[in-house]
Amino acid sequence: MKSHLPSFSNIKIHQNYPNPFNPITFINYELEMEGAVKITVLDMMGRKVKTLLNNYQNKGYKSIKWDGKNNKNESVSAGLYFYNIEQVGSIKTGKMLLLK
Repeated sequence: MKSHLPSFSNIKIHQNYPNPFNPITFINYELEMEGAVKITVLDMMGRKVKTLLNNYQNKGYKSIKWDGKNNKNESVSAGLYFYNIEQVGSIKTGKMLLLK
């Protein structure tokens, strides 16, 4: 019996490059469907540091840059950070290390 539930996005994340990084890294990912995408950077405590993207995107391979700054454009301290990529109820998480 076929399910009639809506199909959810399938996001493929690739390790950010370079990692560890200072001061810039690129987060690479692939979207298998178009739609609204939100990418956020979180600290080790799960607090939002930076919203990198909150917009509609077409499907395909994508790359976005993070410069180690927060939403106030202040440089963040060295440490482990996470990035979440969200689309249509699907969330993928990666981790990256900022060195200073």
